[in-house]
Amino acid sequence: MVAGPTAWWLGWLRVAGRLSGVNLALLASFLAAVLLIQLTPGPGMLFIVANGITGGARAGVVAAFGAAAGMVVHTVAAALGP
Repeated sequence: MVAGPTAWWLGWLRVAGRLSGVNLALLASFLAAVLLIQLTPGPGMLFIVANGITGGARAGVVAAFGAAAGMVVHTVAAALGP
């Protein structure tokens, strides 16, 4: 028996590299892909950087707030549903 703060999840480990029925190699490759996708700048980031370069720091901050406001609208629409 393992003691300590991580003992609760170590009890879920199964034989042959499985965690509650999930293949650990598949989970690791999925998490690597998610990390890569999250770290890749998208069009919103490029828009903010372009505005910051061409219009200065103030324009970059305004563009960032505009992009964040758009995300809030999309999040609220998704939460409310059809």
